[in-house]
Amino acid sequence: MKENNSLLVLLSVLLNLIGLIHGIIFGVILLIRNYIKINKSIFLLSIFILVYSLELLVPICNIGLKDKGWDLSSLVALLSVLALLLFPLFYLYVKQISILAKSKINYKILIPVLFIFVFNVVYIYIGHDINILKVICNILNVLGTLYGLIIGFATIRLLKKHVAELYNQYTAIEYKKLQWAKTYIVLGLCYVTLGIALKLLFPLIIQNHYYQFVMTIINIGLLYWVSIHGFFQQNIIWLLTDKSKVLTTKQKKPTTVEPELEEDLRSINMLLKELEAFMIQEKGYTKTDLTIIDAAERLGIHPKQLSKIINSKYNQNFNTYINTHRVKKVIEVLESDSLKNLSIEGIAIEVGFQSKSAFYGFFKKYTGTTPLKYKKSLKNIKK
Repeated sequence: MKENNSLLVLLSVLLNLIGLIHGIIFGVILLIRNYIKINKSIFLLSIFILVYSLELLVPICNIGLKDKGWDLSSLVALLSVLALLLFPLFYLYVKQISILAKSKINYKILIPVLFIFVFNVVYIYIGHDINILKVICNILNVLGTLYGLIIGFATIRLLKKHVAELYNQYTAIEYKKLQWAKTYIVLGLCYVTLGIALKLLFPLIIQNHYYQFVMTIINIGLLYWVSIHGFFQQNIIWLLTDKSKVLTTKQKKPTTVEPELEEDLRSINMLLKELEAFMIQEKGYTKTDLTIIDAAERLGIHPKQLSKIINSKYNQNFNTYINTHRVKKVIEVLESDSLKNLSIEGIAIEVGFQSKSAFYGFFKKYTGTTPLKYKKSLKNIKK
């Protein structure tokens, strides 16, 4: 039994050590990359991974160095408090890569945790003999943990807003939903909550080597999950910045700052006519990954202006506007029977729908019935 425990201790230490080394190397590489080409999201990801990696020193000290007679309690305490930064840092990172990103990052969300960290430093190295400071320190650490959990749930809410906004502006969002980030934050919240619950209900379980080994695997798995997906994540915000700086043949001024419409040059009605021409005559809606930025560039205006015009004129968001054109074309084809060799799904793909489920869902929303029933009703009318 002791041999098994020794093996688990050794494996846990090795896994944490490997995760620590890989995390620090990867974090440093990202920092270097950020130095070469400044990118706020890369910077936040690198800091997050470095803090996460340093947190792996806690189990190494507790498990692997405990029997060596080394007093590392101060280091463990500070690293444990430093780990409270993880959820706030990840929140800032997710916000920066989301469609809701702003040019300036609000770091105020980190202030409570940094305050707790500084208080712990003062307590450990100056006032560790003062009981009242110890009580305050413990209370602050508990509040810091609760604060981290609240930020974690705020991240989930942020991701929901991100996806909702994507549906408003984009017709192809498969690689923009940041589902991997949601998976991490949900698993991370479960990991932290489970750890707290077990420590409160079964305080002796933290000494169990099997428990420590399982928690080590989960923790390192989460670190690698974020590192790998974060590295390959395509930043969403570039769609709203870099593309808006591209000058079209109709556009003589940069559109990084939303300009006011000049009524004497191009009225809203003229813009709507050009938009309809682009959709109907040029069949712009057949482009599966058409975005509001593509359409705005085509018209030579800012995407936000186009969104406001569509909302005010049709009481629709961009995605609904595009799908309406697609459904109208499907109905037109079904009624004319011009593509009778194609299935209904085939026709949907031809007009720009990305998936069968998206087509069926919007068709029923628009007509009140399914495509198949609609087609049958047309046959009955012809009879």
